[in-house]
Amino acid sequence: MEVACPVLDEAVRARLFHIIDELQRDNVKARVMGPDGAYHRKKENEAPRSCQEVFQREEPQVQENSEPSLRVLLGRIIAALRRAIAE
Repeated sequence: MEVACPVLDEAVRARLFHIIDELQRDNVKARVMGPDGAYHRKKENEAPRSCQEVFQREEPQVQENSEPSLRVLLGRIIAALRRAIAE
């Protein structure tokens, strides 16, 4: 299922773009779907980078610098992204 909606809040938009960027840079647990429909490990020649580790290090900063409603929203987004990565 895909859902699209405008993200009007600049802080939320910046965080979402950061999350997407980190997901794309992940080369530890990332998988890429091949033409046959099978998933294969993402091959990179760069140093290992885990978006999960980046998000875990950032989480205390997000909580300290956020309004409660934004904190709840970002927590839900991060949890959903972590579940999607784990699948």
